[in-house]
Amino acid sequence: MPSRPVTALPRAWRSLLHCLLATLLVVSATSARARAQGKSRVDPVVPGAPVVTIPPVRSAPERPSPRRPSGERPHLDAVDVLPARVTTVEIRRSGGLWTTQRLVVVRELGFDDGDRVSLRAWEMGNRRLWNTQLFTRVESWFERRGDDLVAVFDLTERWTLIPALEARYGGRATWLITGLNEHNLLGRYLGADILYEYFDGQHGGQIGFRNPRLFDQRLEFRAMAGRAMRPRPDFVVRRAIVQGSLHALAMDDTLRYGVGFAAFDDGFLQPIEDDSPFNPNLPRNMQTVQMEPSLRIGRIDARRIQYDGQTLEVRPHLSATWRDDVITPYTGVVTELLAFRRLWRFTFGARLKAAVQTGTAGAQLDYWLGGLDTIRGFRDNFVRANTYALANAEARFVVFDTDWLACEAAVFLDASGSRARRGDRVGTLSGGPGIRFFIPRFVASELRIDFPYVMAGGPRGFDLAIGTEPFF
Repeated sequence: MPSRPVTALPRAWRSLLHCLLATLLVVSATSARARAQGKSRVDPVVPGAPVVTIPPVRSAPERPSPRRPSGERPHLDAVDVLPARVTTVEIRRSGGLWTTQRLVVVRELGFDDGDRVSLRAWEMGNRRLWNTQLFTRVESWFERRGDDLVAVFDLTERWTLIPALEARYGGRATWLITGLNEHNLLGRYLGADILYEYFDGQHGGQIGFRNPRLFDQRLEFRAMAGRAMRPRPDFVVRRAIVQGSLHALAMDDTLRYGVGFAAFDDGFLQPIEDDSPFNPNLPRNMQTVQMEPSLRIGRIDARRIQYDGQTLEVRPHLSATWRDDVITPYTGVVTELLAFRRLWRFTFGARLKAAVQTGTAGAQLDYWLGGLDTIRGFRDNFVRANTYALANAEARFVVFDTDWLACEAAVFLDASGSRARRGDRVGTLSGGPGIRFFIPRFVASELRIDFPYVMAGGPRGFDLAIGTEPFF
């Protein structure tokens, strides 16, 4: 049976419906007006009934956020404020740890109390704070306090004095470095380390110092001395080395230039590989001095565990060796392009690298490619060459990211082509999945696990590559 139209309802029901509609209209209009004017909520007026004003109902107060306390002044966006003169630069400390001195933060920002700040300078200062890798969180905003304009920086610092543990396994070679590593010595953004090194049964170590802001300028100074073992197929190189470098940053850190120097003494031991025969003709000791100027264009910005930007670097070197009072000069150049693009939780990264070397340097000074740092899935020192080109590509996805544990899934592809001095050419190709774990509250806390599959240049199959730093 068809339902009755509304007009056919009994008179009493129609009157009741009209009352309900009128009540809803009054309540809606009154509530909207009260919200707009900030007044108390008022019940609809019923003829003959007293007017009662009911205080506004307030929800239970939310628990204050540790990053933005309850009752804090409104935060102003830099786009709406700058350019302007900043009365005060206020630095807040979150996370319960703070060793970084104020001068380090102000030095990276490039401005302090009373300075006039542009939007470009503000954005660059925030990037530089991230790029120090000292902080796991950088938040900034402006506040008006009377006539004063206050720039607020809320920072969470990373643990920087940590036991150093750097391990790699790949290409049937094991490399382990352990010791102490400090990235923020005395809270001054100074680096220092003392390390012990194990490389497939051979022992060594090093001490190093780094000052990325020498004389409080954008000058990076490095110095290192140590002894390291480097196994090669026909011998083991025992190298004592002293080296140092000085580089300057300019043009918003998109230009880096400088020079490095190194002097080392190479001795030679019998090979340690199980399938390497005894070598009755080990090379004699050799001394080398090297000067390496460098030029880098571009900048890569860090944000927690992701990166964005690109750089192109050229590093020629002028070197000389001497053995048995015979001096032999040789030269070379390395060109490297790095590119990262951050899109939401994804990071796409690529490295293109090419190198060429001329002269008749010793075999230990040639380029050696393998699974530890150039081509995953291949034996370390798999390729010996005086000319090579390689490409590495990765796509990474942030699975989760918390203060104390973060994880990225990855897929990668590695390829290389090389030529030895006698003309032999070798091409390689590998790829596969990987996973990375981080402790964001610690500096340099990555654990990288890759499962490369060799597709060309060697026996097909999966291998395992493990490291405690990014592959590139």
